[in-house]
Order: sequence, then C-alpha cells, then structure tokens
Amino acid sequence: MSGQTPEPRAPYEIAAAGFGASADAFDRGRPEYPSAVGRWLVERLALGPGMRVADLAAGTGKLTRVLADTGAWVVAIEPVTAMREALSRSLPGIPVVAGMA
Repeated sequence: MSGQTPEPRAPYEIAAAGFGASADAFDRGRPEYPSAVGRWLVERLALGPGMRVADLAAGTGKLTRVLADTGAWVVAIEPVTAMREALSRSLPGIPVVAGMA
C-alpha cells in the first residue's frame, strides 16, 4: 500500500549486509584486545582449563582468541556467515556455530 512506512530491516539483516560484505576488512581493521584482558578474565572470572565459555556474537574471533588463550574450552556463536568463515580460518580449532540472541 502506498503511504505506509516500510518495515524496518531486522538487525540481523543489517549486520549480515554490512559485516558479511567485508568480514576480512573488519578483521584487519579492528585492533586486538590488550593482553591485560586475558589476565583480567583469569583473575576475576577464574577462566582456565576445565571451564566452558560461549562467545556470543563472536565476529571474526578477536575475543574468542583471548578466551581460548586462558585454556578454557570455547565455542564461538556468530550469526553472519562471512564472519564465521573468517573466524574459522583464523582459529581452526575452535567450534563455530550459527546463532544469535
């Protein structure tokens, strides 16, 4: 019908269009987390071997790498296919699944 406001695009569609088109550029351009972040996670949250961690909206795996470096078992959850593919290439030992919350 004319005169009606179009439905807003779902957040996933917007993320998939933006991040999906340039996941590799996003990964190259986004800085790594400082090493202090990993130490903080170990000290404050007791992350380490034997712990299980889910990285929700993992993107290309910048935080996933920090979590894995604690020795915890990590699963990366990411809705955008191109981001999951980039993460899998850089961290082949980490399980990566499609999902969102």
